Amino acid sequence: MGKRLCVLLLSVMMLCLSVPAQAAQTTDYLDHWAKEEIQTALQAGWVSGYPDGSFRPEETITRAEFTRMLLAAFRLTPDSETVQFMANHSQPQTPLEDMQGHWLADQGWLQAALVSGLVVSDDYNEHCFRPEKPVSRREIALMTVRAMGLVYPAQTRDQPLEVADREEIPQWVRGYIRLGLEAGALTGYPDGTFRHEGTATRGEAAAMVARAVQCAQEGADETIRVVLRFHHAYDKRQDQKLTLKNVPVQVADGQIYVPARAVFTGWNTLRQKAYGLAPSELSARWDPIRQTIAFDHQLEWMFQAGNADYEDQGYWTGIQPGRWQLPAPARFLYGEIMIPVYSQTGDGTYSYWCQPDAWQWYTNTLRLDLTAPYEPLL
Repeated sequence: MGKRLCVLLLSVMMLCLSVPAQAAQTTDYLDHWAKEEIQTALQAGWVSGYPDGSFRPEETITRAEFTRMLLAAFRLTPDSETVQFMANHSQPQTPLEDMQGHWLADQGWLQAALVSGLVVSDDYNEHCFRPEKPVSRREIALMTVRAMGLVYPAQTRDQPLEVADREEIPQWVRGYIRLGLEAGALTGYPDGTFRHEGTATRGEAAAMVARAVQCAQEGADETIRVVLRFHHAYDKRQDQKLTLKNVPVQVADGQIYVPARAVFTGWNTLRQKAYGLAPSELSARWDPIRQTIAFDHQLEWMFQAGNADYEDQGYWTGIQPGRWQLPAPARFLYGEIMIPVYSQTGDGTYSYWCQPDAWQWYTNTLRLDLTAPYEPLL
């Protein structure tokens, strides 16, 4: 009897000890207005709590903390393939002078922020980031809109910013704030102001990032299969086929979008197989400030996030160099420039790479036909 009582008492003691530990993980944000967004951020791993299990939603968030949260939310992690591609194919920005030894730099997040263009070093006086300074709402607007791939419309659309304190906001920032508000990622205050120099709490930051991600991921569909087909003009024995794997596909506003990088990398692979060429890396350039990506492949193609115009420079007879137009503006998803390659609107428009019968709805497959030139470009 005594032995059974000891076991029972021990079980009760262990249960009592476990309750506070479990409760400490979820106590301080359950009544917060941004509860759902905070839960989304925690579950997705964009942000973590403190060692004591708290989140502290009303605590001010620093520049470094917000930068990491935003990068993680948009899958621009230091070890991601996209970030490595950007780092290998772009000119480095001017270094930030005060980041040596800071965790943001040591863990690779600073490089991810700079090569992706979410942080622009010229925005900061004397190129000092001051990572532990509270992030301002203006900085949040700049970084968030850049993460959504809206630099081009933010800088080119001449539309007024409808907030009560717009005259206090620098002219060059207004387009970013306006687009952030229009997308629903940012919100103003009940008195109609934006307060661009104000700071944000951890709860507010989580809410803004969650809304930005939801907006950017509109129509993302991981079930669509993309097949590249490479056709030779005369010799069908050189035809090749490649299924793109693990690439994001997006269906938005009646258009199907695929990553420009995946298309041109696949195109290069098929061309090498068709002509028996040695494997080589596709010549590419990434501009993090303008959010443009360019490829040298038979022609030089250049696309910009948020822009429907694209450029090409002719290297062989048949296509004149110039500016052309996509059926819709390019988008930005997980740091990838997504180009529209097929229209579902029924208006007969489709891109240079996609034929009208390219979408096979019964197999959920998109086929991109890439025609080879008459002779290989060596």
